[in-house]
Amino acid sequence: PDADRLAVAVAVDDGYRLLSGNEIGILLCADALDHMPLPPGMKRKLVVTTIVSSTFLSRMAKDKGAAYAETLTGFKWIANKAMERASQDEHFACGYEEALGYSVGPLVRDKDGIGAAVRFAEMARALKERGQSVLDRLDELFVAHGLSHAVNWSVTMPGASGMERIKGAMAALRQGPPAALDGRKVDRLDDLSRSDPPADVVVLFTEDGARLTVRPSGTEPKIKMYCEMMARLSSRSEMAAARERLEAQGLRIKAEVNARLGL
Repeated sequence: PDADRLAVAVAVDDGYRLLSGNEIGILLCADALDHMPLPPGMKRKLVVTTIVSSTFLSRMAKDKGAAYAETLTGFKWIANKAMERASQDEHFACGYEEALGYSVGPLVRDKDGIGAAVRFAEMARALKERGQSVLDRLDELFVAHGLSHAVNWSVTMPGASGMERIKGAMAALRQGPPAALDGRKVDRLDDLSRSDPPADVVVLFTEDGARLTVRPSGTEPKIKMYCEMMARLSSRSEMAAARERLEAQGLRIKAEVNARLGL
């Protein structure tokens, strides 16, 4: 209602495909890294996202020689990071969170659905002029920098008893994290309650690049899980099979985690 977010649907043969928040963010950030001028005195461009958004942005930034930063959820953290890094001669090109919040360039230091919509429309027009669709461009980026596929879910547990169950689930993850997810060894755990600033978030990473982020909702009686798997592709012809394989992997992880936490 306050025009701070952006959603995009793409025409396909059988109707429309709604892009995810990560897909929109990936496209806007790639466009900014490719085409936004670097002002005099700035060393490099900066892209910023949040801990529950796709890991794709970190890979693309590295491949393109751009600066990258990751923040807690909430757009104030993205804007604050952009201003902080400007003092280090890094030019804020684009930032996003997967919940459909975007900001392109340093002018608006907050979510800006209007500016993002204009930039997305300009990008879509430029792609069409060279014979590409938005979906073509997404596939091109995934082949270049690695496919990221997300399986996200949440469990609602209302009332005081629900709050205690959510606290118990977070404590269980911290005290006895799984040794593996879908047979892949968990080789790292980040407990963000010990970070600065602290947050009630636990992140698990597997040896093959999958990431599971778990946190309570800040506004609803829910515990939220964000699972992302990654694959390297050599061509677009591998895309459909890779997505199907990663979706199945994500659903297996979902079942394991729900069972382990009693959800």
